[in-house]
Amino acid sequence: RFLAGAMSQTTDYAFPAGVALQLPAATSVDMNVHYVNRTSAEIPGEAYANFFTMPATQVTKVAHTLNMQNTSISLPAGKETTLEKTFLVSQTTTVFMLTSHMHQLGTRFQIRIVGGPRDGELVYESLDWEHPPQISFANPIVLEKGQGLKSVITWNNTTTHTVTFGLSSTDEMGIIFG
Repeated sequence: RFLAGAMSQTTDYAFPAGVALQLPAATSVDMNVHYVNRTSAEIPGEAYANFFTMPATQVTKVAHTLNMQNTSISLPAGKETTLEKTFLVSQTTTVFMLTSHMHQLGTRFQIRIVGGPRDGELVYESLDWEHPPQISFANPIVLEKGQGLKSVITWNNTTTHTVTFGLSSTDEMGIIFG
């Protein structure tokens, strides 16, 4: 399952007081590191992750990660395309951090609330596919069962071929992480 992600050279993230992400004993962490090297030179890459623990007695809430992805991406050659995807929650969900993930053709990534009194509210926006902001909410977003988040993503396909969802740097992605 998705644990964490970063698009910046350095990311320092701390959960709210009393909140912890539970990892079962003997959990392995697979660091799926992405680098795009557009040069002919070899560029070494390194990635580090530091995990900090807290006594179970200090945990008041257990966090779970959000990984809401639109895999139905098809971007016609030479066109700007905006796609929307709604993700509803099946139980009350408190969101205290959001970030986005798209590749190089992405020009705008918005996250809006779906349902409830804040329906349609824009809670996140990124215009930079390489360095999307990671937003922590002092007042978390509370989604009730049947409410959710919607990604509204715009891509400008400047290539001469259709681009679809995929894992390479020449493919595209549209993922809400939180």
